[in-house]
Amino acid sequence: MSTTTAPDVAALRRLIDREMAAPAQGLESAALAAPEFCAIWAQAKPILLALASFIVIIPGFGASAAAVLRGLVAVADEIAKHTCR
Repeated sequence: MSTTTAPDVAALRRLIDREMAAPAQGLESAALAAPEFCAIWAQAKPILLALASFIVIIPGFGASAAAVLRGLVAVADEIAKHTCR
């Protein structure tokens, strides 16, 4: 049984239509955020790598969490390589 009412669905549809009508706005905000990302990435990367080194020793989920964090650092490195000058 669905708990979504017709007005909720209609509001959601209007939101989706509005967002689909102006996809370039997302690109513009991403371009504006790039300098901010570039400014903090050089400082954040060593901290995140150190954190990954520490959390790996947590029994159970530590190794998985460290691997995920290192993966996110690798993705952020690629983003930095292509957006930061």
